[in-house]
Amino acid sequence: MDRVTHLVTDTRATQYWDGASAVADAYTEQLSLTGPCAGIFMIYEPGQTWDGNEPPRAVYLEDAHAREYRRPYPQWDVTRFRDRILQILGRIQNGESSIQNQRASQHFIPSQPPFTPPISPMV
Repeated sequence: MDRVTHLVTDTRATQYWDGASAVADAYTEQLSLTGPCAGIFMIYEPGQTWDGNEPPRAVYLEDAHAREYRRPYPQWDVTRFRDRILQILGRIQNGESSIQNQRASQHFIPSQPPFTPPISPMV
């Protein structure tokens, strides 16, 4: 985990890890993951919160283990992920209220309610 957290150094990015695997278990189920829920990089719209029992869906994600476990998500690529973040931030800064209409790419997954993890981040 420590090695991966050094890849994304922006202070707006947070690593959530809990020893009981509550967060990992919730995302494993939601994303129908085979293999461990690790190396999943997700982007949420600003202000999202986690309401209810099921975590919200990210507007975009990449998976460091997509090929290894034959998962249907794009394989993690630091440059492409950075570019997607910049694209989303650019739309937000240009006053677009949502990126909901930008779902044409197969790499976007459906949106759900907002996200704020129920646990404290461990950095």
